[in-house]
Amino acid sequence: MYGLGVTHGGYTRTGFGPVLCSCAAGVAELCSAQWTSLRRLELEDVGLGAEGLAALAQCPGMQHLSYLSLSHNSTLGPDAAPHLTELVRSAHKLETLRLAHTRVGDDGAVAVASGFEGTGHSAEAEAPGPLKLTELDMSHVGMTDTGG
Repeated sequence: MYGLGVTHGGYTRTGFGPVLCSCAAGVAELCSAQWTSLRRLELEDVGLGAEGLAALAQCPGMQHLSYLSLSHNSTLGPDAAPHLTELVRSAHKLETLRLAHTRVGDDGAVAVASGFEGTGHSAEAEAPGPLKLTELDMSHVGMTDTGG
């Protein structure tokens, strides 16, 4: 499966293969599936919160994703920050991360940056694999100059 999009009120298939879940409550089911070929995951406007993000960060398939969008999850707030760090560290091939229109704020921005510390993904260190985050969308997340 190349991609799976889960949006409020249903899902959109962006590639081929079976649909694994159709709501935020299905994150655990999604994680239990064998999705080693999934490269693109969109969990937009599904009410994903800190608990769901924690489960997602533990998914073995995260290491294969190149695109992840968690945009428009207003339930994703500052309490999710530690899980954002985990997620960035586990997604070794991630090129695009979208967190737009969430409420992660300054804590979320710091958490994403912290995810790159000690992983070889910083500008000073060579990445351990093909990962080079080329797109990060944190627009409308409640970030101030402190987090930016």
